[in-house]
Amino acid sequence: MDSGKTLVFGCTESILLIYDDSITMMTQLLEYGQEETWRLWLSNLESYSCVVLCDTNTFQHCYPKAQAEQILPQHHQLIVVPAGEASKSFEQVVQVVEQMHVAGLGKKSILICLGGGMICDLGGFIAHIYMRGIQLAHIPTTLLCMADACLGGKNGIDFQGIKNQIGSIHHPEAIWINAAFLNTLDERTKKSGIAEMIKHTLLQSEDAFDHACQLPVNAFYDTRQILAGLRFKQKITEQDEADLGLRQILNFGHSIGHAIESESYTREKSLLHGEAILLGMLYELRLSHLYLGCSMEILRQYGRFFKKIFPDLKFEARVDDLLPYLNRDKKNNQGYRMSLLKNPGHPQTGVLVSAEAIYKCFQDDLFL
Repeated sequence: MDSGKTLVFGCTESILLIYDDSITMMTQLLEYGQEETWRLWLSNLESYSCVVLCDTNTFQHCYPKAQAEQILPQHHQLIVVPAGEASKSFEQVVQVVEQMHVAGLGKKSILICLGGGMICDLGGFIAHIYMRGIQLAHIPTTLLCMADACLGGKNGIDFQGIKNQIGSIHHPEAIWINAAFLNTLDERTKKSGIAEMIKHTLLQSEDAFDHACQLPVNAFYDTRQILAGLRFKQKITEQDEADLGLRQILNFGHSIGHAIESESYTREKSLLHGEAILLGMLYELRLSHLYLGCSMEILRQYGRFFKKIFPDLKFEARVDDLLPYLNRDKKNNQGYRMSLLKNPGHPQTGVLVSAEAIYKCFQDDLFL
């Protein structure tokens, strides 16, 4: 499928990205026309077999809206998987592939992911392996997926309790972001997506971080804020698509964050991905202070932001519970390797971190 030159369309409610190669895109913004442009792009799929993948939540709350507004191809195969992280598994991959096979979907097919980060990860992985790769498009329905997961091509499933241990890089042909889908979310789920947005500002500059800390919650739901983060991530991804160097700065907060998230799945009430990453950034900022001299004022500023936006977010975890997950982190090389911050706008990848320092960063009284 030739999608022509890459375009980005946006206004107060919608963003459309259409790719003509792996990740390159223009950053021109238009005020109107994005829905018609998306429908025009869909019309070019008439010769393609289409499957729409969603979970039980997005099937109930988002699929009817997508159908009513004609943002899905008229003819498509619908596949619904259970909501939740547990669906990022080999078992679920096999079930979806079986349904695609039975439906007769061939190489000239496109998989459209309608959902949040889990659907984006699962669907991207399936699109990569089905018949050695088919076309992919994302219609993200959560803030976390809109602001981060939909772009960059990373996908994957969990293995033996460890996040994203098996996956690939498979870029979508198009991404359609409509902020109206955020109205289908409960406040906890919606707010959790702010994690990746504040991470992007910490990686960009002190000014970007200061500005974000002053924003009210609702400002993060504006597509202008979403697009700003996507542009930053795009710039990083273009320079290191394979995630072998610079792109690893985007893992800031994720080493400890993923360990906390994985451990939470063993508890009665698990954390959302964004919640775990917010906690992960808190502890990794402390490690940044210990190893790179990150200013204590930045730690305090992050703490104030954390309490303002997420006053009730807490998770009791012992370091001993987290180390088994950290031991299997993909970035490890002769020890724990993490992406940390010297200060906002000055990240450093591959920092060697000791277990002793990890224990220390969980001692709250040392970082008051």
